[in-house]
Amino acid sequence: MLDTVVYLFGEMAIALKNNSELLIVLFPMIVISELPLILTMLIGIFRWYRKNQSRDATHTPPISFVITCYGEGDAIAITIDTLVEQVYAGPIEVLAVVDGATQNAHTYKAAVDAVNKHKAGLIEPLG
Repeated sequence: MLDTVVYLFGEMAIALKNNSELLIVLFPMIVISELPLILTMLIGIFRWYRKNQSRDATHTPPISFVITCYGEGDAIAITIDTLVEQVYAGPIEVLAVVDGATQNAHTYKAAVDAVNKHKAGLIEPLG
């Protein structure tokens, strides 16, 4: 079937190349039949864009960040600082998950220090 379609398009291209009068007759018919479809599509796109552009982003659901910490050390404090300083109008919740392994004791202490720093107000959230 695809071979037939390719063959027909090839024959039409040859016919249009050899007979320019056929192109002069067919071109206005193609434009007249396709122009309403193209205009309808463009009008629909512009209406959709204008309708969605006027919407305000007033809905700001709460966001929760879950950080799985394993051997992070002091880097967890930087991660927590970065997440707290996000510019977002809604509430942000940061959950640092540290297991009770002995090799994660330093990570746990760094996470607790970062949380206490933010609770004490040493860094003000921007949002």
